[in-house]
Amino acid sequence: LTATGAVTADMDHGAELLSAELGPQGAVVSGGVDGETRFWQGGMSHVLTRRYDTPVGASAFTSSSGAGTASGVWAGALSAGVSGEGSGAFSGGRALASSVTAGTPWAVEHPGPRPVALAYRRSAGATRLSVDCHAVENLKPIVFTVFEPSGDVLAARLIEEIKLRQPNRPVVAFGGPKMEAAGAEILEHTTAHAKMGFGAASEAKVLLRRKAVLTNWLKDNEIAALVPTDSPAANWSMCKAVRKTHPEAPIVHLVCPQIWAWATWRIVRLRKLTDHVMCLLPFEPGWLGQRGVNSTFVGHPLFESTDNTPDEQDILDLNGEPMRDSQTKLALLPGSRPKEIERNWPTMLQVYDQMRHRVPDLSVVIAAADAARAEQIRKLCPGGRVPSGIQSVVGEASAALDWADATLVVSGTATLQAASRQTPMVALYNGNMKLWHTVGKLLIKARTFALPNVITEAMELGRIVPEFIPHDSSPEPLATALTPLLTDANARQKQIDGFASLSGFFSDVEFRHAAADVLLEQIQDGSEF
Repeated sequence: LTATGAVTADMDHGAELLSAELGPQGAVVSGGVDGETRFWQGGMSHVLTRRYDTPVGASAFTSSSGAGTASGVWAGALSAGVSGEGSGAFSGGRALASSVTAGTPWAVEHPGPRPVALAYRRSAGATRLSVDCHAVENLKPIVFTVFEPSGDVLAARLIEEIKLRQPNRPVVAFGGPKMEAAGAEILEHTTAHAKMGFGAASEAKVLLRRKAVLTNWLKDNEIAALVPTDSPAANWSMCKAVRKTHPEAPIVHLVCPQIWAWATWRIVRLRKLTDHVMCLLPFEPGWLGQRGVNSTFVGHPLFESTDNTPDEQDILDLNGEPMRDSQTKLALLPGSRPKEIERNWPTMLQVYDQMRHRVPDLSVVIAAADAARAEQIRKLCPGGRVPSGIQSVVGEASAALDWADATLVVSGTATLQAASRQTPMVALYNGNMKLWHTVGKLLIKARTFALPNVITEAMELGRIVPEFIPHDSSPEPLATALTPLLTDANARQKQIDGFASLSGFFSDVEFRHAAADVLLEQIQDGSEF
């Protein structure tokens, strides 16, 4: 059991004694002699107010006869010169000892299965005290299953917010280093890029092994919820494992599978294997709702108001040099997956060769997702060397986009990242054109693929960026589309105006807050009163 709270009223000279015992369901079951009592009912936390006239000594919150932790923050300043320390230790726990000025945190830990009792004491006179607190019992772990670096970033932001709201909530994950840093216990690291050359059969073996690891863990553990994050092909089996072993646990998808773009028959599978979808694109809830799937638009972290991107002047390339400051600047974003780079980088290199002849005083930067991708890009260059006119930076795509006048970007989340930075772009993805014309068009109903265009078309604004998806690898059309973005201020501004309209769909929704709201609403383990 956990009790948390905060003093919510300023206090003057006086004496207070508040004693509230929180039972397993969060109701106040003992009160006092003066003032009023309002009970914790219907999942809501209510204020309890008391007035006393008897001097009672030192200031402290104490806790006894309960299991877990009591914690909070002093929100009301006491009168000048008055401070207090813990009113004594209790069995198996430790005394609270802290100043009682506004903003000072308090916390006590204590064992045992019984309800928590909280008490506040201060010296001399009569005053009024308001305290808001709630009880939490048997916090079950939330399980995340994440298989891509981009999912590691998404899930980590949500985990950070969950830990802020419920510090004692366990989070267990198949995931990556960012999730671990956010407070997740990692069952298996699963977000490092797989080595090139692994075939479908090998990948299937990996998925079966991971499902077995999760199933064995579930045999010994109850869970509050499963949060499969992106990567639907890898996550379907994890969802099935939870449905079989813990059918009562909600499955809350983070990122809607792109079934609105292709293989729409997968909606049947999604209906069976989800209870709610946290959508990153504003049109997705409407599409899913028409097909019987509950969902909520939770915004996108690329459009959050907080931005920790370092200044472009502080970014150094792989040779330790700052990004060059020239009249015209182009960023190349070749993707984060090995196959994406293998398929698209040779064409991007050819585009660079054309652009350096078309545009004078052109500086070019490659934004590689990580060191392994930077090494792969180098090896794909003639002679295994990146041309001297191109700088390479690692893990700093946002800073590179801020630096650039325009970007050539492989289709994916990076197109939305460029839009969020208001960097004009051309989007591409090389494909097998013969396969596309014979089979692809039959399987894939969509004809728009770059995410900024997908969103603006769905919102009836039309396309805002040129896209070549799928593309036949020819560099000329790409260079022709890029040239005005680097030489014509009006062409650049037209895209920037479109990005402003796009950003408006995300401006009122903070991803981490909205996603945490949705997830905690789905959990039914007594986590909020």
